[in-house]
Amino acid sequence: MRKWKAKTLGIALVFLFSEKTFSQNNQEEADREWYFKASLNGSYSSGLSDPHYSYGPEVEASWQIWKINLYAGSGYDFNYQLSGGDGTFESISLATYYSGFDLNILKGITLSADYRGGAGSSDFSRHGLNSRLYIDSGSFGFLIGFLYGQDTYEYQNNSIDVISYTATGAVYWYYSDKMRLEAGCDYLSNSFSNLAGNYNSFFINSGLLYVFSDYFDMNTNLGYGLDSDEYNIFEIGLGVSFAINERMSLSLSYTFSLYSPTEDIAIEEEAVLSDKTTAVLDDILFQGPHSSGQAETSGSSDQSQGESLTGGYSSNPYIKSSLIGETIFDHYASIRVEYSY
Repeated sequence: MRKWKAKTLGIALVFLFSEKTFSQNNQEEADREWYFKASLNGSYSSGLSDPHYSYGPEVEASWQIWKINLYAGSGYDFNYQLSGGDGTFESISLATYYSGFDLNILKGITLSADYRGGAGSSDFSRHGLNSRLYIDSGSFGFLIGFLYGQDTYEYQNNSIDVISYTATGAVYWYYSDKMRLEAGCDYLSNSFSNLAGNYNSFFINSGLLYVFSDYFDMNTNLGYGLDSDEYNIFEIGLGVSFAINERMSLSLSYTFSLYSPTEDIAIEEEAVLSDKTTAVLDDILFQGPHSSGQAETSGSSDQSQGESLTGGYSSNPYIKSSLIGETIFDHYASIRVEYSY
């Protein structure tokens, strides 16, 4: 789930901060018409899946004309993680690209949209559309965003299509020149072509950013979510950013997530285990189930709940199959070194 959910609200809130920060730049920067930045990115994750490292470069150029900011960029991930939807994972190399615009409709109102694509090994292809409306009233700001994405790739000799929809809302309050408070929520729905049902989640998030100086700031966030697998999900995150000089910066972040299954999951697992035990006894005592029609009906019912075509009891395509129904401690850490001009 990390690949689709965890970054959505964060991207929205970073967008809020970048818009506000840009308005506070000095006049020399504001008079410029074009900008450029390049970065090296890395991340580590463990918990939901096996430990995984991801790393690669990214570049972006933007051009400001009248009330429009046009931008385009590209990146490369040497070790992007794919989910098979059945609790298994593989890694591929992935090239991404995007282009979009920010349009200042009226003072304090900005409309943004971009297209995001990608191509990689395992015949991977990506197409996505992202739109945002940002309103800044001075001390307060509001943002709503919508994201559509489609990934297609080959996985263990099977073709998989992943379609996702995300809706995001955020509000922030500049308590002072150094402190910003923020809150938001996002809703995710995605579907794997090899799963019978969709995976959905809803998150609420609150955070604080404090600017200690021109060279150092820190942000924290707390979040709670509930997904269609009836997991309670608790998150806490910490991020820091250092200005190495006028052009270079270093950003570090860490997010801890606790996935706690509800009582309904335990009851469902007991029922599934009971059905499996009965099936084994039937096979031993009667050389097969009493009624093939009953067995087929049971299998159909399991898949209607989002079971993978290859087995499993969870519709969450980002949880390792051996952890389904268990309490999970998930860790995600990232590092980014950026040069901007």
